[in-house]
Amino acid sequence: MALDIRPVLSDRKHEAVARIFGYETIPVVSPHSLEINWSRVHYEYKEGAPTLQLQLHGVSAADIPLRIIGTIMDFLDAFEKFYKSIFDILFDDVAWRYMERALEPSNMSSKFDEAIMKIDKKHRHWGAIERCIRDIFLLNRMQTEIFKDLFATRPRSGEDADRFAYRIKTMFRAANIPEMEKIIITKIHVELPDLGQERVRNHFKSVEDIPSLDMLLGFICDHPSLLRGHWTDPIAWIRNMFSDNGTESDGQSRRNHSRSSPGSLRARSHRRNRGRGPKRQAPYRRA
Repeated sequence: MALDIRPVLSDRKHEAVARIFGYETIPVVSPHSLEINWSRVHYEYKEGAPTLQLQLHGVSAADIPLRIIGTIMDFLDAFEKFYKSIFDILFDDVAWRYMERALEPSNMSSKFDEAIMKIDKKHRHWGAIERCIRDIFLLNRMQTEIFKDLFATRPRSGEDADRFAYRIKTMFRAANIPEMEKIIITKIHVELPDLGQERVRNHFKSVEDIPSLDMLLGFICDHPSLLRGHWTDPIAWIRNMFSDNGTESDGQSRRNHSRSSPGSLRARSHRRNRGRGPKRQAPYRRA
């Protein structure tokens, strides 16, 4: 039975439905409840709404994971920003109803509909929508590619600061491991050139004081020269330090040991004497 009541303006969602949809009465689920009956709300198409279109023509095999994941993450960001600006506090209640149409260009709307219908209507919030998108595009099975790109914390050939930051930010979000943010920050810092590391520490006071990955990547984008310059290889530096102090390397020590061991000395003496015949004694001369 359809039931409508006058909006209770002290209820934030009633006020939002009346304001955003222009309703004079609010559809509710029962006469004893203020809960909105969302199935009776009319959802109109919004001009300029984001849609997801995956274009992989001409993309190299090495760049496909970033293209797929980047396109999906960018779409989710655009979708959330667009519909939140329209629906405000109603976003979590109505977003899933607009997602199906947004996925039509990718021929994934039916798969999304099948996935979201497995979730109770009261729990189809934005987090659940994102999980459905990850599932239907098999992002959870791309962890190897995601982590490979995420932990490649030095710029690749031809990758400028903006592209580097985009790759790291995209893969960090796709990895869905917020508890590892500090680890990624530290890894980026230690793989910056020497002067870049110093400038980051001077700006943020210390690596531990960097507030977020976004803040670090933003600083790098604002100062792209941080990615250029000499980087000291710590292993090579330690080896040089030991060498300068007169400490033998393991290989040199083994060679010296083999040269001085009694067994090796006897072996070399035997090789030198082999084929010479018996040693002749000097003739005896009377004094």
